[in-house]
Amino acid sequence: MRHILHRLYERLSGAVPRGRARDTDVAATARKLKIFAYSGAGAIIGGVAGGAFKEEKDAYLKNGDTLGIGSYTLKYETLTAYPRGDTMVVAARLAVYQGGKFLQTLLPQKRFHPGAEQPHGVVAIRSTPKEDLYVILGEYSREGVTLRVLINPLMMWMWIGGQVM
Repeated sequence: MRHILHRLYERLSGAVPRGRARDTDVAATARKLKIFAYSGAGAIIGGVAGGAFKEEKDAYLKNGDTLGIGSYTLKYETLTAYPRGDTMVVAARLAVYQGGKFLQTLLPQKRFHPGAEQPHGVVAIRSTPKEDLYVILGEYSREGVTLRVLINPLMMWMWIGGQVM
């Protein structure tokens, strides 16, 4: 294994001749860039393939209710409404737990702009290298909220791959 890693290092660094002739700087740089681009393509393919393991749940939650999806537990705490400039914002406050440990608070929102017929939704996102957790606020009332919760595995790698390429 050590021999293989050493040979790989030599190839990538251009430290040894390839065949009879030594690589030129341009050829070595081109080879490294090609490897870099293929790495990006691999990351994108991995991110797209992760979509096959996507999870999705719709739920109606009242204050204090919880929803389990994947390794997460979401606890609905409250519904808040507040002005933001000339826009009115309605947000559901959710505590996110994993294995009983608090991770963060998410606030999926509906924003009402003056003169607009429909509110515009703002998705709450928790993004990690392993997966993305999306929470979308649907219908709401004083009694509770309707949420759509999605887990998309490996999404970050798709974005990283796009940047690398």
